[in-house]
Amino acid sequence: MSKRDEFRDEFFVACWKGRIDCVRDILKNGMDVNCQNGFGAHALLCSSSQGHKEIVEMLINMKANTELKTKYGATPLIAACETGHTEIAEILIKSGANINACDIGGRNALETASLRGKKEVVELLKKYGSEEISEDKKLEIKILAAYFYDSKQFKNEDHLREFYKEMDWI
Repeated sequence: MSKRDEFRDEFFVACWKGRIDCVRDILKNGMDVNCQNGFGAHALLCSSSQGHKEIVEMLINMKANTELKTKYGATPLIAACETGHTEIAEILIKSGANINACDIGGRNALETASLRGKKEVVELLKKYGSEEISEDKKLEIKILAAYFYDSKQFKNEDHLREFYKEMDWI
């Protein structure tokens, strides 16, 4: 691993862990605010997924690209929505993030937040005009959510139906 790669990785870890002074110092020493590693991870994605508001705002003020995608198509907005960081999602949207951008699986931020059960984020995305989820996609999300929420908790079909009913807010 080159020194440049090590320096970049330190930058990402500082963003991930919320070490704003370290992030500031690394940027002052010439780090590109939009640099990416081999998977496409970048500073704004790391800080957005962890809910570090001050770092997200600083990176955006330094012209971090809100549309920069990972190898798998994740954007900072999708990452913030997946982890339930409503305030970060709103900052990104107000900074021009594409609310309907999709990852390589074809899921946008609204679908990702729905899948993860992040109701507050879902409401925010709808408020800002996210495209509605089709009925077919809603069913797919409910099925995947049941899987993610450990299908062992469903003792019978009635329990599963009740779970689906509780997810009608999607």
